[in-house]
Formats: sequence, C-alpha cells, structure tokens
Amino acid sequence: MRASQAEKNAIRELCIQKRQLNNIEKENKKKRKRWTEQKKAARNSLEQVVPEGVAYKIGENYVRRDVYNRMTPIRRDAVREILKSLESVPAGEKPFVDRLCSEVKRRVNDGRRHRAEYVKTTKSKPRNVEILPAPTDVLELAAMESRASNNLREITGESKESIKNIKGQMKTLESTVMEYMTRTRKDRQRVSISDSLSGGGAVSHGFSITRKKRDIKPVIKMNTVLDCIRSAMEDREQDFSSGRRELVKDIMRRLDEATQTGSVYYLSMISGGIRE
Repeated sequence: MRASQAEKNAIRELCIQKRQLNNIEKENKKKRKRWTEQKKAARNSLEQVVPEGVAYKIGENYVRRDVYNRMTPIRRDAVREILKSLESVPAGEKPFVDRLCSEVKRRVNDGRRHRAEYVKTTKSKPRNVEILPAPTDVLELAAMESRASNNLREITGESKESIKNIKGQMKTLESTVMEYMTRTRKDRQRVSISDSLSGGGAVSHGFSITRKKRDIKPVIKMNTVLDCIRSAMEDREQDFSSGRRELVKDIMRRLDEATQTGSVYYLSMISGGIRE
C-alpha cells in the first residue's frame, strides 16, 4: 500500500521539523553546559558550608538547609509482600477491617517515604532557625548559583516559543504519519531528505521513523488498595491469618483487575546524520 501525497508531505515535513528541533536543542545544550556546571558546583559547595538550624540572609533572600520528604509511587510487589508478612492487626475500638486497612496503609507508606536534606534559597523568612548575616564564602557561592540560574532561564526563554511552535506542528504531523504506518503495517520508515546549499551543492539528511509500543503501568492509588482489601474480607471472619495464601492471592487479583496495564503506540525518530 503506497503512501498518499498528503502522507508523503507529512513524513517529509515531520523530518524537517525534527531536524530544526534537534538543532535548537543541540545549540541550547552547548550554551547551557557552562552554566549548568557552575550551578551544580555552587550548590554542592553550599551543601558543605550551610549548617543546620541557621539561615543566612542575603539581600531579600534567605539561604538555609531544609528537609525534603518525598513519597514514591505504590508498588504492587510491595503491597503483596506486606500482606504476606502481616502477622497480626493492632487492637482497637474500630472494626477489624478498618484496623487491617490502617495497618497496611501505614506499612506501605513507611516504605514509600524518603527523606533528603538540601540547601535552598527562599524569599520568605524561615521560622525556628537562627538568622545570621551570610559569611563571604556563602555570599560568593550564592551569587554564583544565582548568576548561573539566571543565565539558564535566559537561554531557555530565548527558544521557548520556537520549541513550542515546532512541537505543536510535529504533533499534528505525527498523527498523519502514525495513521499511514498503522494502515500499511509498517514499524519502520527510512527517509532521506536532500537540501541544496548556498554554494550549489546538496546534502542528504537521513532519518529513521519507528513505530513503537509502550506499556503504560497504571498508578496504584491507596484507596484502590484498601477497597480491594475490604472487598476480599467482606465475607471472611475477623482473622487475617486464616487461609493467608489464598487471601493474598484474592486481594492481588482484585488489585490487578482494578489497575490493568494499557499500551500506546508512539513514533521514535533517529537522525542518521548528514551525507554530502
């Protein structure tokens, strides 16, 4: 099955837009390299010199050490292992299933919670810390980080609109190209685009468009886990240890049904380089 003229045009234009995007991103990466390294070096050094319990005042800003608490996604295997290892449920006035769900929730969240310290700059005055004037080394490092951050923002801003427009055009073109590759059952399309140079010569840009499939793992919500436990325990006695193996299987089966994995097709483009 041959491509229509509209599909051929879309394939060619998609490659042209991809080349333009690559050129912009490559140039941005080159510009950002110096400032990214400076920002990283300044931040690493600040981590070494800013103590706990102190905030250094720099102009209208404050530099201080803070704690970052992060909750990672709920993992199916973690839920299963917790259910398998649960020996007893804490006593209490609440119904058994409520206490069971609370215990599972607590254990799952304990495994998801990650704590990290980092140094940050904020405009709001910190509480419960000693406010001090910044020493010279902190002033210099903070100035280096600020300068690097400003330059990185400026570089991003210069091409932000162009990148947005190119990606918008590519999205429309990708839809047409995907329809063509799906209709013709093609998983790969090689493309060569020739452009004339100002000196009279020509260059050929090679591209490979690949139609790929990606599995989408669903996000497991805590309420979904607890609903599956409640559902599985609905007709059971208040004893989680009885028939543990089959009960865990039942809960996990319900969880799998409630969080089925989907899939989506997408296009991947690789440039094969330039041939004169």
